Amino acid sequence: MTQPRVDVSGRPIALRTIDWNTLFDPKTVAVVGASETEGTQQRAQWIQVRDRLGARGAKVVPIHPTKETILGTPAFRSVLDVEGPIDLAIILVRDPIPVLSECVEKGVGTAVIFAAGFSEVGTDEGRQAEVRLKELASGAVRVMGPNTNLNIFEPWQEGLPGKKLAIITQSGHQGRPISQGQTLGISIQSWATIGNEVDLEFADFAAKYAEEPDTGAIAGYVEGFQNGRTLMLAADRATQAGVPIVLIKVGKTDQGSKMAQAHTGHLTGSDAVHNAVFRQCGIIRVDDLDEIIEISGMFCHTTLLPPGS
Repeated sequence: MTQPRVDVSGRPIALRTIDWNTLFDPKTVAVVGASETEGTQQRAQWIQVRDRLGARGAKVVPIHPTKETILGTPAFRSVLDVEGPIDLAIILVRDPIPVLSECVEKGVGTAVIFAAGFSEVGTDEGRQAEVRLKELASGAVRVMGPNTNLNIFEPWQEGLPGKKLAIITQSGHQGRPISQGQTLGISIQSWATIGNEVDLEFADFAAKYAEEPDTGAIAGYVEGFQNGRTLMLAADRATQAGVPIVLIKVGKTDQGSKMAQAHTGHLTGSDAVHNAVFRQCGIIRVDDLDEIIEISGMFCHTTLLPPGS
């Protein structure tokens, strides 16, 4: 990854370059916290990752401190014990900080952190833990999450007409109805659930999806943005590619702002400022899930763009 160039005030003047292959096309995947205990979330997630990424040709290995095998697959005690490079680490344990430290030492490409309990809980301990995650993510290892899930690896129906819809949400719950637009004939490109964004943020994924030739639109559900400047740069890249961004931005009311803070710890900021930036950058803001499905789905089936896009 190359860090973004900045101006004299420290604002980025270009988006950073990210090696997305480690997330979207990994060769070796380590699942930390994989379990074979019946009824546990970690067992279900291990099976899901093993089957989905294994079907794409990845070597998927479980990491467990005491088990020699997980459901028949040989396990390792640590990512440090895995021979050769690891493209992707999926971290399912409650405290991901020690594991992420080992991922940094190992030189893992990308880590996906499932655990919650950081800035969104509103405690000093949670905020300090998130700061530590950001420190570990400041180097070569890219981090998705925390407070995320595994939607990024979900398979989608092929053969639907039109271009594809890319989905970026900070909420898995609110993103699921958008993805179900597939039942209405909207082809899904990918769905990134970005959580608290200690590293990989909305702008990173928006720019990446905009560059995919079969992306017809980007649909987003967000509570706040990590960096307004990178958002504008990503929106400009999407405009240049002819890919509209259709967005639900919560936090218009005090109640909405409080809900956003409780969910991912994002501060929503001034709604008037957001609206001004959206208008300037050609981002289409909508108010509800029905609108975002209908409008983003329309763009996947037409070459016509709204004025100013």
